[in-house]
Amino acid sequence: MAVPAEQLFEDILPAILRAHEVAAGKIVSDVQDRISVPVGYKIGPKGGSTKIRSKRGESPRKDTGKLHADIQSASITDNDQVSTSVFTEVIYAEPLENDLDRPIFGMELEAVEDLILDSVIEAIEKE
Repeated sequence: MAVPAEQLFEDILPAILRAHEVAAGKIVSDVQDRISVPVGYKIGPKGGSTKIRSKRGESPRKDTGKLHADIQSASITDNDQVSTSVFTEVIYAEPLENDLDRPIFGMELEAVEDLILDSVIEAIEKE
């Protein structure tokens, strides 16, 4: 019995969406792990303390925890496409990453396509 391609896609769409969500959850966790190094402090010669922040090229250090807590993901379906985004709505994230060269998403997003593809193939094989 032949199954029309449209029907086949509709049948496996929930598995594909779950695979996207699993991959996105892993990326969110990886990003949060990388930006969880706390801001350090050093005591100056006169007793005052100074914050030790990240250097250019390093991931931002965790100060208030707001950025760390706001890393999120969303997967949506639109006709025959599934899209997944990993993002933050923290207003200072973009200047941190672009102007101050403190990568937030860099390494993880380079691997996102392979991770999602592997998750989708695994989900389809299980169906």
